[in-house]
Amino acid sequence: MYLILNIIAFLVSMSTSIVDVSIPMYLTEKYNVSKFSIGLSGFLINFSYTITTFIFSKYEEEKIFPFTIFFIGLFYLLLSALPWKVFLISLLLIGFLFGRFWPNIQLSFRKTEPKHTGYFNISWSFGVIIGFFLSGFIYSIRNSLPFIISGLLLIILGIYFILFKKNHLSPIINKNNFEGIERKNINKKDIKDVRILNFLSYFAVGYSFFLFPRYGLEIKLSPKNISFLVSSLQVFNFLTFFLIRNKPVFKNKFFFPFACFFFSLSFFLFLFLKKPVEFLIPFSIIGILSAISYHNSLISHLKLGFKTEIHEFFIGLGSSMGPICCGFLSNMFEFKNTFLIVSSIYAFLGICKLLFLKSN
Repeated sequence: MYLILNIIAFLVSMSTSIVDVSIPMYLTEKYNVSKFSIGLSGFLINFSYTITTFIFSKYEEEKIFPFTIFFIGLFYLLLSALPWKVFLISLLLIGFLFGRFWPNIQLSFRKTEPKHTGYFNISWSFGVIIGFFLSGFIYSIRNSLPFIISGLLLIILGIYFILFKKNHLSPIINKNNFEGIERKNINKKDIKDVRILNFLSYFAVGYSFFLFPRYGLEIKLSPKNISFLVSSLQVFNFLTFFLIRNKPVFKNKFFFPFACFFFSLSFFLFLFLKKPVEFLIPFSIIGILSAISYHNSLISHLKLGFKTEIHEFFIGLGSSMGPICCGFLSNMFEFKNTFLIVSSIYAFLGICKLLFLKSN
């Protein structure tokens, strides 16, 4: 059962990542859109995802629909043939479909040992790595090819599970059945910090996925180098998931300010870096910290009985606000000033949290 879910997570993540890295380059080349418009594209898909997870966190219906895989693939296949405005509307619909897909897969891991959740994280993060590595090569052949390949793969996968494996996509436990769940090291009072840090982590990830490709083109990086660098973030994500796969929640009261200071350092470094290999430093920081944050959040929500839609809501919120905020600021002040502003905000939040901890 878990093997099937992990295979699905891998294939869907790989296909999505091929498309995600290609969108900024595709929009720049085909439509010559502004930085804000690229940020808007990242915002729309994640905003729709965020709203969907928030709305459905209020309901009890918990079935996974293999139809979502099929329709995501269909929209991917159509993207390269759509006019600019219809392209944006399609991103909203894709976000909605993902908002019904991911939380329901995660639900199946509620009454499991941390290692099962760990292997799930390894599976989807490895899919992202492969997708990011492939995206630059596929895009270099033809700029519409990433959408076609990803779309066809998900359409075939969706049809297969609709026809033959639908029963495998139903959660294997009752959401209200928590007997025997290990709650050690998990405190409901800590959930607020866990959620806020997840938002801040995916704010940085959202910038990296949607706006760094545009910045990379501006400083004359090749599409292959851009896809390699963005994928490096996920490599560090994957390695971190692997190292903590059997671990419960990583609990340290100073982790929040520590993470903020290092996110601040990452954006500050973007000011000065030019060579592709140098960008591995900020991407490694973002990849490692976002993995720990995701791990803490998912396990906390599963084991404390919170809906996984809430966990995904904060991921979607960060992933949507990162591109739109950085895109807006970059349109006004250029990228380098944006990096300085965002770096300062992270540092300010870290200092505030540190002062709060010392006063208590």
